[in-house]
Amino acid sequence: MRYGGNTCCVELRCGGHTIVLDAGTGVRALGVALERAGAGSISLLVSHTHMDHIQGFPFFAPAYNLKKTLTVYEPPGLPVPIQEALKKQTEPYYFPVPLEDLPAHMEFRSTGDHLHIGGAAISRLDLNHPGGCSGYRIEFESRVLVYLTDHEPYRRLFGDTDFSRAKDTEIRDFMRGADLVLRDAQYTVDEYDTRRGWGHGTFDDAAEDANLAEVRRMMVFHHDPDHSDDFLESCIASVQKRYKLDPARMSLAREGEELEV
Repeated sequence: MRYGGNTCCVELRCGGHTIVLDAGTGVRALGVALERAGAGSISLLVSHTHMDHIQGFPFFAPAYNLKKTLTVYEPPGLPVPIQEALKKQTEPYYFPVPLEDLPAHMEFRSTGDHLHIGGAAISRLDLNHPGGCSGYRIEFESRVLVYLTDHEPYRRLFGDTDFSRAKDTEIRDFMRGADLVLRDAQYTVDEYDTRRGWGHGTFDDAAEDANLAEVRRMMVFHHDPDHSDDFLESCIASVQKRYKLDPARMSLAREGEELEV
């Protein structure tokens, strides 16, 4: 009740532009709020098409507004185009309104590895996750936010090899010096042993990277649905102590929390 609930969806406001990161179930409530606020054009950045990251899209209120423009950005390397994935989940045996019948003006664009949305400069990086996943580094008015969901550190999966060290360094360089990092930390180290290859990291991985990448603040999310609030708090307290991280530098992401970066 304090940390969990919906699957991944983050709203980011850069000046007059609204950027939505992933369309998990949280996008339903976000859509209602955006409609009430009279938000204009909306850009949706999708990390990948696994169900927990797109399943809220058919319930996104702005998609039903004839006056709205919704731009959906597709990262490279997806097994199917994002438009096809969204269309499949609105086929008649799943949902009563087909994608092509949604009233909003919808555009589908490729992200490439670099793009601009309004005044925000966005870089993309491949993450280590089954079926592929993209992380995003968003820079706006000298502030940097990194969205790094669904990532399994290479050294965890492949062991301590030259390849693993190089790829893990690439991830840390992507986060380096960020004002805020939203980071996957789904498991404890003990839990990871039975979840190897599932495409997620541990609290310890996140804490180590927070120090090595010198990030100003890291918030861990993508919480395991079997973890209670009390268990999550015990995990974060443990890594804060072991890695000498002040709670202001590393904390649990909380649903509905608003931050100014």
